[in-house]
Amino acid sequence: HAPVAAGERFVAIDELDEWAQLAFDGMTTLNRIQSRIYDAAYNSNENLLVCAPTGAGKTNIAMLAVLHEIGQHLQAGVLQRGEDFKIVYVAPMKALAAEVTGAFARRLDPLGISVRELTGDTQLSKKEMEETQMIVTTPEKWDVITRKGGEVSVASALKLLIVDEVHLLNDER
Repeated sequence: HAPVAAGERFVAIDELDEWAQLAFDGMTTLNRIQSRIYDAAYNSNENLLVCAPTGAGKTNIAMLAVLHEIGQHLQAGVLQRGEDFKIVYVAPMKALAAEVTGAFARRLDPLGISVRELTGDTQLSKKEMEETQMIVTTPEKWDVITRKGGEVSVASALKLLIVDEVHLLNDER
């Protein structure tokens, strides 16, 4: 590990809005890379490209961006149900989509956020789609949803798109 630079600090979880801290239950601080990108991920609408090794904490950076978007739809700490917004997480393969769905669902459940998987193996009814704020999908299914006349409302309500393993998008799949 590189030594901590002068002026470098690790962001404490209690610096997040009180409601957002629920998604980081059991954690006290963000790690180095998460702390460096915290302001852009949590406090802005900037587009981000995060390149870091496996295990560096990119999922928590994605969570910061997700929480930023959720915060745009809260009034007095309560999620505004009338507002249709979608967060889409594109995972490289179905097995990872299931894993990501479980992890985000568990962490966002205290906030009343519905996270569902939408892959070749799963289907969501129109009602389920409407009730879901975060959809975890695969590149193939996202292609169907957006380009081949699939679920139009998802694309039109899209507020945040997270692409995991972006280099796979040029794959033959």
